[in-house]
Amino acid sequence: MLISNNLHDREPVQTSQDNSHHRNGVGVNVSPFRGWRSTEDHCVSSSSAVPWTHHGSPSQLSATFGAWQQTGAVVQDREPAIYVYEQTGPQGVQRGVLTAAHVQSELCPHEQVIPEKVNTIAELMKGAQMNLDPVLLGFSGNGSTAECIRHALTREPATEVLSPDGQLHRTWPITDNYWIEAVTEELRTKPAHIADGHHRHAAALQLQRSNESNNDEGCAWDYFPVLLVDVEDSPLQLSPIHRVLPSADPRQALDAARTRFTVQPLSGGVDDWIAALDQYAANGPAFVIVTSQGAYMATDPHPDFLNEVLRSSPSSLRTMHLTILHATLIDHLWQIPDHSETIGYEHTAQSAVQRVLDNGGIAVLTTPPTRDDLESAAYAGVCLPRKSTSFGPKPHPGLVFRTIEGD
Repeated sequence: MLISNNLHDREPVQTSQDNSHHRNGVGVNVSPFRGWRSTEDHCVSSSSAVPWTHHGSPSQLSATFGAWQQTGAVVQDREPAIYVYEQTGPQGVQRGVLTAAHVQSELCPHEQVIPEKVNTIAELMKGAQMNLDPVLLGFSGNGSTAECIRHALTREPATEVLSPDGQLHRTWPITDNYWIEAVTEELRTKPAHIADGHHRHAAALQLQRSNESNNDEGCAWDYFPVLLVDVEDSPLQLSPIHRVLPSADPRQALDAARTRFTVQPLSGGVDDWIAALDQYAANGPAFVIVTSQGAYMATDPHPDFLNEVLRSSPSSLRTMHLTILHATLIDHLWQIPDHSETIGYEHTAQSAVQRVLDNGGIAVLTTPPTRDDLESAAYAGVCLPRKSTSFGPKPHPGLVFRTIEGD
């Protein structure tokens, strides 16, 4: 279902992507943009329909999106807009504002990034002259942005898509000058943290700096799409990201862990292991080590060993379970290099276990950092290990696209 019903109660606002004030205030400098939206005959119903999910080349992405433009599968809004976005369903509720943010806005990352992945994304965006999915940002507001969202929800949406997981996704383009100014002014005073999309943000920064070095002032790469979610209204869910170590020898890894941890075998299946992990992790560091022959719980690291290994770590990270996992087991006892070939990441315990069953090695199942952990790290200005946590529910890909030319 798609209904054309933009919210222009008043005269639409124009945008010049002016950079003169992007460093004012302590928050996010945003600007409306002319988005490309899927038409009724081409509603993107799943992430597999978005061309960059196939890890194609820039030319492939450009060709696919160009074909969509030529056939009318996507159409560009006539006026610059900010987009109210809502998803509801069994995965949870999320409401926010999708807009373009200046790359030099006050954003708080909480994870390290993989340089090779950043380079790949930057090359993909530059070659195709378009951004990828919006970066998910969390902020605390409950002001004009929340009012704008509530106002939009009283109208018919412009786009409505039911995804295979049962989530209903809806968007409303806002071209009303009153609401755009109100949202822009509030967000300029609100610091935001990056919940999902650290690599896309880093790639946007890389492209902007490249253009600065070429004396290309005021270019469209200064901005990138973001979905700003007010966590007071739509709290983000935290989920773990599990580690897969394909080159680790299971027997040697368990023997090494036993020298500094209490290691005991687990019975049952994956759900039983996760339930036991949650119980143990409530009282201290705990990890499930999975081999092709079974699973083992590692708990109670020796205090002297823990203090020695973590003595150079920032104090805000020393009690964080994921930091302890990397410092004690992965780095010190197992000596696994931090490369994409030696450490993999899986969002579900089932997929992590399946990779071990298919390819050998070991997996380490863990719990996500707490909100207090993330806030402590952010306030201290330090980053967690890469792929520390997954926020959700994720925004649906492909509802609003941002291209570089014609913005």
